[in-house]
Amino acid sequence: MLETLNDPPRLHAAIVHFPVVLAFIGVPLMLALIATRGRSCTLRWLLVALYVVGSVGGFVAMQVGGRAEDKLSELSANGPGLTHAAHEELEEHEEMGEKLWWMMLLPAGAVALGAVKRTPVRVIALVLALGLGVLAATLAGLTAHRGGTLVYAHGVGVPASPNNYPAKP
Repeated sequence: MLETLNDPPRLHAAIVHFPVVLAFIGVPLMLALIATRGRSCTLRWLLVALYVVGSVGGFVAMQVGGRAEDKLSELSANGPGLTHAAHEELEEHEEMGEKLWWMMLLPAGAVALGAVKRTPVRVIALVLALGLGVLAATLAGLTAHRGGTLVYAHGVGVPASPNNYPAKP
């Protein structure tokens, strides 16, 4: 466990699951809030908290990801380095991750706006929140996919091991 805390690539891998999961959980909870016509205060503030905590988790993951990239650069200086394809994938993953943490604040704000008692404002806020929640979940999924491609297709951040490659016939 302590080894993970001291290794930025491993720590990044552990932390990133948190905002991704929260982004996906937000969508069905948003639908449940809409089913109550936005009247459930408990569900509303749970969603606001969920997206804010997901945003904080995304910010921390981004910071640790920057440290993981620094470590990768350090290792690349002593070895073969990243392939061009892996470098491009890493850049895309990084750009998407930089957007995700603040993107998760948008549905939180729209859900909070749904606390307004006027029905037309609440309905518009909830529809907007649902759209922003779906957008955040989509961005989280795409960012996670790029991260998975880095690890599983390019082997980035994975210590060399004979178990990482298919057995030779």
